[in-house]
Amino acid sequence: MLNRLSRVLSLVGTALVLPMMVLIIADVALRFAFSRPITGTAEIASLMLVCMVLGVSWCAIEGRHIRVSLVMDRFPLRAQAIVDSITMLAGLVICIIITWQGYQSSLWVLESQEVASELLPLPIFPFYWIYVLGWVALCLVMVPLLIQKVKGIIQG
Repeated sequence: MLNRLSRVLSLVGTALVLPMMVLIIADVALRFAFSRPITGTAEIASLMLVCMVLGVSWCAIEGRHIRVSLVMDRFPLRAQAIVDSITMLAGLVICIIITWQGYQSSLWVLESQEVASELLPLPIFPFYWIYVLGWVALCLVMVPLLIQKVKGIIQG
């Protein structure tokens, strides 16, 4: 179920890339050709960019994060698994902190009724919730991955 949820979130985030690119290209073309840019393009594109965090949990499931293995590949597999477990635990703690702070910020933004800009009076609190959802999904994915690494260490 968690894999399916992560995959769906990733597809939603990925599906926003094309409209974001089209919007930016149209804005640049209209600005250049007619000196009439699309109002709020920067704000809309930045809000759409926030949605890219939805794909991070699927990236973790697939093991596609950047990994520097130049030194670690020279260590025994057990030592690699121990280091991986420690770094994954540290990553999980950091993800929990980011999630909590994002949630706290979303409450403040909701209370203050903050909008994207004066030109684009679009409320931004839903995008904070999308951001938090992406981090919650990553935290939920990291827990079983960490347990799997620790089991691998114990079993040798």
